[in-house]
Amino acid sequence: MDGFTLLELLGVLLLVGVLIGMVGIVGNSTPQRQAQQQGRLFIQLLQHARQQAVLEGREYAIRFDTQDFQLMKWRGGSWETAGKVQSTGMDLRLEVDGHVVGAGEGDRQPQLLVLSSDETSAFRLHFEQAGLRMVSVSSDGLNEALIDE
Repeated sequence: MDGFTLLELLGVLLLVGVLIGMVGIVGNSTPQRQAQQQGRLFIQLLQHARQQAVLEGREYAIRFDTQDFQLMKWRGGSWETAGKVQSTGMDLRLEVDGHVVGAGEGDRQPQLLVLSSDETSAFRLHFEQAGLRMVSVSSDGLNEALIDE
């Protein structure tokens, strides 16, 4: 018998289709998509912090640098880290109550408060690359944070 069976040809086509799909997923990592992913990760961290603040009756906060952020908690009269630094690979610009807040480089004080009353500072966080806003995350302080594209 010469040639391939129909089953063999279908198997090869399936394999080629899967490989093309994987290349499309990996190769389609645009700055916009990365910003959306970072925005979703930030929202998850904020939701976790709100839950922990209510459950523990303790104040939490988030400290921002130019490209990363870190969860902090109030203990013994001062802020201490409550998790590892989350690097975004993008420039972050934070507005709290309508005012631009500078990055906390060298300053260990957080800029965004997460209160045990299940409230946060009203904020808008911009994820930027090359001076262009890719995605923003915002909250009025009472409701869940949302991604604004």
